[in-house]
Amino acid sequence: MATTSEHLMEDDNLMDEEEDGIIRFAFKKEGQTSGGLKEIHIVTPGEIIVENGSNVLCGHGTYRNENNQLVSSVCGVVEQVNKLISVKPLRARYNAEVGDVIVGRVNKLTGNKWKVDVQARQDALLDLNSVNIPGGVQRRKTYEDQLNMRSIYQEDDLITAEVHRTDGSSIQLQTRSARYGKLANGVMLRVHPSLVKRCTQHFHTFPFGVQVILGKNGYLWITASVKSETDKSMNTIDMLLEQEEEEVISRPISKLSSKSNPFESTSFMASGTYSGTIVKEREAISRIRNAIQALQYQFLPIYPETILDVYESSIQMPVKDMLSTEKIPLITQTAAVRIQKQLMKGDELF
Repeated sequence: MATTSEHLMEDDNLMDEEEDGIIRFAFKKEGQTSGGLKEIHIVTPGEIIVENGSNVLCGHGTYRNENNQLVSSVCGVVEQVNKLISVKPLRARYNAEVGDVIVGRVNKLTGNKWKVDVQARQDALLDLNSVNIPGGVQRRKTYEDQLNMRSIYQEDDLITAEVHRTDGSSIQLQTRSARYGKLANGVMLRVHPSLVKRCTQHFHTFPFGVQVILGKNGYLWITASVKSETDKSMNTIDMLLEQEEEEVISRPISKLSSKSNPFESTSFMASGTYSGTIVKEREAISRIRNAIQALQYQFLPIYPETILDVYESSIQMPVKDMLSTEKIPLITQTAAVRIQKQLMKGDELF
């Protein structure tokens, strides 16, 4: 006769099985036997992962106790590569990888570098030689350029950049591209870095006129997308800069900024920033912002498809009602179904 706990396990479609000494937790697919399980290993601090730890290697987030058992030291998902077992934390500081697109805030200037908050264990560094001067001219930076670094980025500026180099102890950034630089006229949102899915393109423009920069470090930037008229004006500016290229090469950075206010130069703005937003654009930006917040409250992966799912599910309700306790499960239901299907296919979302 089945016990009460066994009935509960069947009702929740949750199964436990032990293989090679590793306790595996899995959700059973409908219409499939235990041989077709999609395994999801979730452990909590102090939980035993392997009874006999002598046959495996300890990775990050694990340790061996006095009984030679492999125990988890963090709450997260168990990952196994051959004999190496580690636990990836569900909530942790940003762990940088080369090529990551990030959004950060300039904390201070030190020497010829900017220190940038990227929600990591320590500030990232942006070197003066890793930024472009107006016109895309490549030349050696001078001491006068170093004295005028605040005409490029100053304290509390929001920027988007790329991780150029990391060795575990430091993070080096670079903004040698037109899409990187200072951000303006938008909203910055902070989420857990583990929720931001790694995509092929972290700059996404939605069809309703909103652009989102999905910083892998958990800082997201939401703004209105650039209009065609703005693109034309930017092309005109580029033509003028090309005509003055010879003069720019010999001119220090301090002379390239605005004459009225050197700290308001648009020469170092990331492409996609412009002045002025209308009411409909602001409403769309606010709706996207609340859609991302709703995904975070439900601890669902954040990427363009899930953001669009929540946006479309909430289109019939006012923006201010999206984050109410009753509405969040409703507007995130479509995104949750999408994520569940992708997990069943074996796609990596975290």
